[in-house]
Amino acid sequence: MARIEGFAVAVSVAFALAVSGCGKGGGSKRTVPAPSAPMGVSASSQDSGQVTVAWGPVTGATSYNLYWSTSPGVTKAENRFADVTSPFLHDSLVNGSAYYYVMTALLGTRESAESTQVSAMPLDAPTGLVAASVGAQVTLDWNPVLGATSYDVYWSTSPGVTRATGTPITGASPPYLHTGLTAGQIYYYVVTATNSVGGGAESTESLEVSALLVPAPIGVTATAGSTEVILDWNPAPGATTYNIYWSTERGVTRATGNQIPGVPPGYLHGGLTNGITLYYVVTASIAAGGGVESAQSAEVFATPDTIGVLDPSFNGQGWVTHSGTPGGGIDSGNDIALDSSNRILVAGVSDANPAGMSPNPDMAIWRFNSGGSIDTTFGAMGFVVYDNSNLDRVNALARDALERILVTGTTRAPSNQSGMAILRYDSTGALDTTFGAGGLVISDNAAGGIGTDIGYGIAVDASGRILVAGTSPNPDNSSDMVIWGYDSTGTLDMTFGSGGLAIYVGSGPFPSDEGFALTLDPSGRILATGRTLASIPTPSNNMALWRYDSTGMLDPTFGTGGVVSHDGAAGGGGNDFGQVVTVDPWGRILVAGYSDSTPTLNEDLAMAIWRYDATGTLDATFGTGGVAVDNDPVFVGSRDRPNGIVVDGFGRILVAGTANDPTGIDQRMVVWRFHSTGVLDRTFASGGIFVHDGGLLFATGQGITLDALGRILVVGSTADLFGGEMAIWRLK
Repeated sequence: MARIEGFAVAVSVAFALAVSGCGKGGGSKRTVPAPSAPMGVSASSQDSGQVTVAWGPVTGATSYNLYWSTSPGVTKAENRFADVTSPFLHDSLVNGSAYYYVMTALLGTRESAESTQVSAMPLDAPTGLVAASVGAQVTLDWNPVLGATSYDVYWSTSPGVTRATGTPITGASPPYLHTGLTAGQIYYYVVTATNSVGGGAESTESLEVSALLVPAPIGVTATAGSTEVILDWNPAPGATTYNIYWSTERGVTRATGNQIPGVPPGYLHGGLTNGITLYYVVTASIAAGGGVESAQSAEVFATPDTIGVLDPSFNGQGWVTHSGTPGGGIDSGNDIALDSSNRILVAGVSDANPAGMSPNPDMAIWRFNSGGSIDTTFGAMGFVVYDNSNLDRVNALARDALERILVTGTTRAPSNQSGMAILRYDSTGALDTTFGAGGLVISDNAAGGIGTDIGYGIAVDASGRILVAGTSPNPDNSSDMVIWGYDSTGTLDMTFGSGGLAIYVGSGPFPSDEGFALTLDPSGRILATGRTLASIPTPSNNMALWRYDSTGMLDPTFGTGGVVSHDGAAGGGGNDFGQVVTVDPWGRILVAGYSDSTPTLNEDLAMAIWRYDATGTLDATFGTGGVAVDNDPVFVGSRDRPNGIVVDGFGRILVAGTANDPTGIDQRMVVWRFHSTGVLDRTFASGGIFVHDGGLLFATGQGITLDALGRILVVGSTADLFGGEMAIWRLK
């Protein structure tokens, strides 16, 4: 037994010596060394409330301890995470506070010394990010983040931008200006907060914002009226609204001007003082992200002034008269247009015989300079006269693409009847001998009857074809509405209608139709207006509107088989006539004419305007049920006849005509202006109506147009008992 016990003791001692490192050398004690302290320790933050600590491996280490504190000088006595691996995520932290760390390595129970201390500060994501665009740049702004020393901006032209997908802009600070961008492009942004504490930190992304870069408006115009200025401009790509800035001082900017926010093009700035010039700039805007405002437009200006009054800069008094011949008879201008040099062309009639003698009307064309002086470079003395018979008359004029002047009316035909006539002159006032026979085309008996064929309206289409609307007697001793189509040489165009003619024959027991005016719509379709005879309940004339396609066929998609008619516009039981027709900038069709407001025919005629949509349906948003009427603008019980119509760029409708008193002793030239809604524009002249007597007993308004500055030109005549002259009025 003793021997066994001695062996056990010997084994135990030997084991203890082996563990303690004792060897043969005789009794000295050897210990296991502790591992080295971790190297390459780093701390950084890439997400809110988190710090990532990483380190390099230590040879022989079996585990690691992480010690941390919110104060520097951290030791093993601080908070500890045991048995951690690299990288270690420390989460649920307070953003904006610094965290300090040391690492130790373990080998068994042996623990290394502390590593070098590292630190990091997690950050909140920025809040309140907004993006505002001006011109080709975006300004970004956001709320400061506690602990952040800088910020990174990430942007893209696609939504959903992140730190991984966005283009970075580092080291930014609010507000940040992002420049060199493309107008019309949407830009998307997020922002992160950063600092350089320890290994540095970057927060998570802010909420995304966007900005659409809108170009500055172009084509800005300012048109003055009485106590008002109308501002218009071309729509800017991407804009949903616009801001106007104005001042009474030149050089207005967004910073110095008075703002009128959130307005559309065609804005009316009212309540102004006449005679004071106002200066304007316009910016485009859109609500995208934090909102967008473009750079400002070029500056424009306007001076409000009384409108609907004679323009004294025109011939010194606002109107001019002229007699085309020395005969002393009555001259009249029936239509007016401007050429490409802003010279005024007038077509009408000049009587070669003195007053009191048998009338001998000749076709006449005058040309005036823009200031109202006769243009003596045209014809012999500023006018040309064509005398083919004692039945010559011009009703309308047009210009073709080569600046040639075309007029239509009536003259003596070879059959000795009066025929529809077209004359063509070059820009010098010389008859164009390459057209028709020596510059003249005559057509009679278009509808097969005996009598007078008359051309009332003329237009030239995009192909150069000449179209004339008028009337021709038929074999039933009534009349048919006719549209003639000629090629540019003055030859009937056999591809148009039937043999160059489109003839409308009405229905019913008393068919009788006349076309008094013609225009083309934007699609090249032909619109003609006039009158048609209705027989129910009793025979009376209705206003008629026809639409033909470019081949001369009635358009079945318009009205009933290409025709619409209307009666009783003024509430009477008499005649309704369409005198002139035009198409406004929105494609709506406007017919001006007259309607008898009494059961007694042609006793009290009211001026009427009908507005139709492109299908031939009365536009119920205009006037009353699609019709606007004005009765007795000058004389009670007068006969008011409109003869010209034009629509300005704001949709306002100007009509020129004549008001006769019931006795027939007196008559006046009249200009009406209506808003696009069919209501008289009370800011124009006197309650929406301008009236002038021409300084004599009689004045008529026959045609109307607008010049490049929006001034109103009206042509007609003035007369007394001893004769009269062609007259042109210009209103501002």
